[in-house]
Amino acid sequence: MSSLITTLLDLSALENGAARLHPERFEFVEFLETIAGRLLIDTPDADFDLQYELPELPVYVNTDKSRMEQVLNNLIVNAKRNVQPGGILKLSLTERDGMLDFSIYNQGHPIPQENLSKIWTKFYRNKNTKYSGSGLGLAIVAQILSMQHLTYGVLNRQDGVIFYSSCEKPAVNSNDFTPTSHGLQRTFLFLGTVNKLNEQVTKNVFLSAKKKT
Repeated sequence: MSSLITTLLDLSALENGAARLHPERFEFVEFLETIAGRLLIDTPDADFDLQYELPELPVYVNTDKSRMEQVLNNLIVNAKRNVQPGGILKLSLTERDGMLDFSIYNQGHPIPQENLSKIWTKFYRNKNTKYSGSGLGLAIVAQILSMQHLTYGVLNRQDGVIFYSSCEKPAVNSNDFTPTSHGLQRTFLFLGTVNKLNEQVTKNVFLSAKKKT
């Protein structure tokens, strides 16, 4: 109950302007990897095929870092709760025309068409899900993204659901090229299969980096 009250107070503070956003510049790929790894990898109750599709090079954004962590946390937890047993849960981060597009797909039942516009409202709960959350997670996501004028939405697919959000990439900063990233060509593809039936986690990680001389 105390957690619900805290979450509701946080949402109310965002809605009435009592809570302000504090944008900062930070690298988003590693940020996403860290959050997703904490929430999705080596979870004993998981039964899904985890996939990542991430840019080859570091990508920077200018936004409120702690609030974006809250957004990603809520979207990832939502996908984890709704992915079908043994289904695909995929995180994607792609670049296009100065924009950065994030999406999270979970294989499973689509959201009823008449409910698509309702999922962002407070206390909405899908009657078909076996989980009983607070009904505030997606409302907080919508509020934080709206305050930053970021595009977001949800789409049904034939075999699942995609949540997405887009933001503009800031201009290149000389500080982006640190001694650890300058001249590195990095490709990251992580495919993990987690199966609670045999309690084994299979992880395939491919990292390649080549320093320019």
